[in-house]
Amino acid sequence: AIILSYLIPFIFTFYFLRFIFREKKIAFPTKNIYVYSFPVFITTFLLTAFYSIDVILIKHFFSAQEAGYYWATSLLGKIVYFASGAVTLVLFPQVNELNMKNIAHKKIFHRALILVSLIGASITAFYFLFSKFTVNLLFGNQYFAIREFIGFFSLAMALFSLVYVICFYNLSLNRTGFIYILLSSILLETILIYLFHETIMQVIFILLALLSFLLLSLFIFT
Repeated sequence: AIILSYLIPFIFTFYFLRFIFREKKIAFPTKNIYVYSFPVFITTFLLTAFYSIDVILIKHFFSAQEAGYYWATSLLGKIVYFASGAVTLVLFPQVNELNMKNIAHKKIFHRALILVSLIGASITAFYFLFSKFTVNLLFGNQYFAIREFIGFFSLAMALFSLVYVICFYNLSLNRTGFIYILLSSILLETILIYLFHETIMQVIFILLALLSFLLLSLFIFT
């Protein structure tokens, strides 16, 4: 099902891009594309690692039931990230193009941050206000224990979404120094969760603190 969900849109995309195949071919140096793809790959890998390491460590340190609760919490929280992901997809090429043409692009960046913040705040507020309804609708009564977690985890993912925007904004300007900040945060996340994992809420607060620090650091860098 997952394979088909990607394969079918991929095939249909060629219909909308058919005009490209009619264009006259022009020689173009492709080396820069491959060179540029490396920091993009590293950034994507590190961002994915950031919201995956906690799940792996939880599975290691907690019981199967608690790990299941955390997985469900993580799944709901990541809705914030995926809901706002489209903003970054649009931001990245636009800023890159404007930067190459020496046209001001900060307004687009600021609008993206505002839009992602509104999406994150809306979903987080909904989780805090209607946690019982949300859990019952998606998982059932047996997962009611995660009601106290989903609002705070959603807040963490809202911060992560802003981090995601800032990272790709810097990539679109050919800045890669932030990768060291991102890598340091991931190492710190691993160490802190490894040392402090008495409760699920403790792990979530570690993520909140780390993401707040990471967001501030990236703002200063940018």
